[in-house]
Amino acid sequence: ELVRSSGLPQLPSALRRTVAVLGSWPGAQRELTMALRAWVPGRLQHLAGRWAQGGSDPGSPPEPSSPTSRSFASTLPAAVWATPTSPTNSPAARSSRSPGPGMAQLRADWWLEVLTAATRCGLLERSRLVQLCDELAPGFVRVGVRTQSSCDEVVVARQLASELTEQPTGVRYAPNTQLIYFRWPGEADTCVL
Repeated sequence: ELVRSSGLPQLPSALRRTVAVLGSWPGAQRELTMALRAWVPGRLQHLAGRWAQGGSDPGSPPEPSSPTSRSFASTLPAAVWATPTSPTNSPAARSSRSPGPGMAQLRADWWLEVLTAATRCGLLERSRLVQLCDELAPGFVRVGVRTQSSCDEVVVARQLASELTEQPTGVRYAPNTQLIYFRWPGEADTCVL
């Protein structure tokens, strides 16, 4: 229910809360993980490409391919799956509500949060994580995100993917300095400092 009722801006916290709640029920957690693995990586890939290019509209979702992903997708709010021509994403609908899940709201800190949450929840395999980070690299460069040791987009992307795979709880982002830190001590609900 938490994931279903969340929009894109709340996706990282919804993933964390849902997995924490289902921690006592391994069968339910496995089922949720399988459903989310069918949806989250493709959705993030689609959004990453648009965000990295400076896009302003999330566009249409990738087509669900399995029965599990189709049934899970049908439980998601319309705003998440809104297409540019759908009634929930028309100019009139956008102007009559608070800003929706457009690219302008998906900032670097959101990307680091969602990548960290998805990795901690077991939703992204290493190869997909590398692919996502590579795709996000131009966007990170565009907004000035870097690591302590590099501002080269390829190095930042690969280092981020590597650290998220090895130690996702140690990745932190300081928006005021636009620095990504790795191997940060301790656990936290958020990667944003």
